Parts: sequence; structure tokens; C-alpha cells
Amino acid sequence: MQAIYLFITYNLCTTVVYTALNLPYGAMAPLMTSNEQDLAKINLFRMAMSPIGNMIVSAASLPIINRMGGDQAAWIKVTLIYSVVAIGLLLWCFFGTKERVNTQAAQEAEKLPASVRFGALIHNKYFIMLLLTALFLAVYQTVNGTCATWYSHYILGNEEN
Repeated sequence: MQAIYLFITYNLCTTVVYTALNLPYGAMAPLMTSNEQDLAKINLFRMAMSPIGNMIVSAASLPIINRMGGDQAAWIKVTLIYSVVAIGLLLWCFFGTKERVNTQAAQEAEKLPASVRFGALIHNKYFIMLLLTALFLAVYQTVNGTCATWYSHYILGNEEN
């Protein structure tokens, strides 16, 4: 039951929450600038910093956890630290990002009721394809990250390297 709980909660966080955060974050760039060069820079920075941040967190987590005792309490403390940092950065992004490009289509869409907009979303085949792709990517990253930690610990004998 614990494995099922872990699988469901981890994938809920990495698919649903990640998608809920990343889709609007990625879609916001064209509304921030109409300059193609600025748009390319924004997207390049966003896409380049994501794996760098992932590598830093992946490389730092186990050494920090082991220095805090390596037990369940250490995992919880590190998770709480990461959560506070993530919430702070997300709020900074949320409040610091402004739409600067207003299109006629966007203004008309704002007038539609939420039920109509949600209905259009769930009937959008490209959204569904992207959602499924994000789901499969999250499952892949979960399996890959779990296997890499297991391999480092049990085969290489040191999960910190």
C-alpha cells in the first residue's frame, strides 16, 4: 500500500502540479513581449535553467539529507526547505511577471465564462496530447531518478556521487 501511495502522490505532484505550473509559465512568454529576439531569450533562459536547477537539487539533496542524519526526519526537513524556497520563487515569478502584449483574441476570451473556456480546454486535442506527454515524461523522470539513486546506492556503493 505504501508503494501505491508513493506512486500516486509523487505522480500527482509531478504531473498535475507541474503541468498546472509549467503550462501557464511557458504560455506567458508571448504575452510578455512581441519582440522575437526577446521571446527567444526568455524561452532559452527558462529551458536552460530548468535542468540546471534540477541537477543542483539532485546533487545536493542526498548530501544534505545525510548530514542532517539520513533518517526520515532529515528527508522531511529537506523537503520542507525545498518547499519554502519553491513557494517563494513561484510567488516572485507570479507577482513579477506582467502581460505586456494584449491581443484582440485574448480580450475576447476574457469575456467568456469559465465553463466555456474549460470546455474548450478539455476538447483541445493539442492540450490532451501535451498533458499525456507531460504524464509520460513525469513517469519517466520518476523511474529514472529512483533507479539512479538505487543504482548509486546499491551498485556503486555511494549515493552522493
